[in-house]
This record gives sequence, structure tokens and C-alpha cells, in this order.
Amino acid sequence: MNLLFLLTIFTSITLKITAETLKCNFTYGQWLYLPEPEYFAFVTNPEIFNGAQVIIDNVEGNHSSIFHSNINVRGIDIHNATNMVKFPRNIDKFFKNLSLIGIFESKLAEITQIDLMVFPQLRHLYLSHNKIRVIKNDLFKFNQRLEVILLYKNEILHIDSRSFSELNKLRMLYLGLNICKFGNARTRNEVLGLLEKIENGSCTREEFLSAITENPLREELRKLQEENKKLKDDAAEKEQEISILMNTAQKLSVRVSNLVNEKEEWQNKVNEMTKKYSKAANFTEIIKQKDNEINALKVQLHQQVKENHKLITEKNLLLAGKKNN
Repeated sequence: MNLLFLLTIFTSITLKITAETLKCNFTYGQWLYLPEPEYFAFVTNPEIFNGAQVIIDNVEGNHSSIFHSNINVRGIDIHNATNMVKFPRNIDKFFKNLSLIGIFESKLAEITQIDLMVFPQLRHLYLSHNKIRVIKNDLFKFNQRLEVILLYKNEILHIDSRSFSELNKLRMLYLGLNICKFGNARTRNEVLGLLEKIENGSCTREEFLSAITENPLREELRKLQEENKKLKDDAAEKEQEISILMNTAQKLSVRVSNLVNEKEEWQNKVNEMTKKYSKAANFTEIIKQKDNEINALKVQLHQQVKENHKLITEKNLLLAGKKNN
């Protein structure tokens, strides 16, 4: 059950899907274990395999002559696709007669029946230097013509007992440098001997449960668990920071509301004082007017006093003149 749990985690990763253009250099080549040269598509842009499930929606490249086209391509080579984790889809839509597929030095973690069933003419399958972990019984159900399978230097820890049994034409099977301790079978007889070991359960879950404890998968799982814990801790810390910020924002909101009320109170006071000042200015104007009236009356009074004084003087002169007479 522990192994199944690990396999579920590491071989059932949900990935995004991207559509990409495959760029190729087309040429004849005498490749590994081929009896004669074949027309190949060598992929020149392995960077398109970026960790997603890549679907090929176009192929670009100049064929070696006007007499060649995609229909003549017999093999495809993908080297150094260091971020490939899933077998690319739709290759068969452009290269319908592939007899050889080679994917080397990638992070390809699994190969499924769905990946291979669209290549019924496949004779050579080269998948060394990858990260494949499990080989299932039905993997090669639609690839009965397979003659050479290279799976050395992967991370294979489980092979179903009947995975290769139906491949009657298989003459080379390389399984060296995997967690399952198998070598490389270079002849049909060696292949049969290797298949006998596999059928006897030499690479099954039960056999390799102990191996998993020392497997890089265990370390990878541990790292994922540590990363998950760190993410949870970071999330909790961020949540606490958000709570503090929300409390601060609430306090600031109350403070702003109080300041608005204080501003309204002060505005009312200013308005009231302005009204009072306006009234005071009116009184000052009235007082000024009254002062002017008083001053005018004083002038009139002074004139009147002068007139009265003049009249008194004239009266006294008249009285003095009568006495003399």
C-alpha cells in the first residue's frame, strides 16, 4: 500500500497542457542497432517540453530533398529535453510511419499504453537516461513488432510480470542501472532469460518495498512534505499578518471617522464665530455712524454757541448805547 501511495503521488501529477511547434532537422542516419540507415527527424527545440503535457500542433523543418516529406520519416530523436515529464502527444499526426522513437536525458517519469498505441509499426524504442519508474502489463499491447527496447539508467522499481511476454520479436532489452537489479539482454536468448526473472516476480512491489526507503523517491517525497509544511507555515504567517493589518485598518477607519466628526464640529464653531464676527462688524459700523453724527452735532453746537455769543455781544453793545443816550 505504501508503494501504491508513492506511485500515485509521483506518477499521477496533474499538469497543464500546451500546444507547441516541433522544429526538426531531417536527414538519413545509421542509428543504434539499425540494420540500415533510416530517414530521421532530429528535434532541434527540446526546450518546448517545459514540464507540461505537450501536444504537437505543427512541425517545421526542411526535408533533405523535394522527394521527401513527413510520410518518409521512420525515426524521431529527442535529446536533452531536460524538462520533459510526459510523453508528447500528436507526433503520430505528422509522422505516421515511425518505427523508431528515441527520448534521452529527460525527466520523463512514465510511459503508458496510450502513448504508444498510435505507433503500431514501432520496432525500436529508446528511452534510456530518463526517470521512468513503472512498467505495466499492458504497456506494449499494440506494439507487437518491437525488437529493441532500451530502458537502462531510469528509476524503474516495478515491472509487472507479463510486461514483455507478448513481444515475440524482442531481441534486445536493456534494463541496467535501475532500482530493479537487472542487466542488459543483447540476444533473444538473453532476453528470454531476463523475461523469466521478471515473470518470477524479481521486480515487484513486494520485492522493492524495502528499496523504496532508500530510493530517491522517498527523499523527493520528504522534500515535498517539507515544502508543503513550509507553505502552510508561510500561509499561517501571512494570515496572521493580514489579521493584524485588518485590525489596524479598522482602527484607522474609526480614527478617520472621529476626525471627520471633529472637523464638522470645528466647522460649526467657525461658522458660528463667523456669524458673530459679522454681527460685531455691523455694530462697529453703526457706532462709527453714530460717532460721525455726534461729531456733526458738535460742530453745529459750536456754531450755535458762536452765534449765541455774537448775539449776546451785539445785545450788550445795544444796551450800553441806550445808557449813554
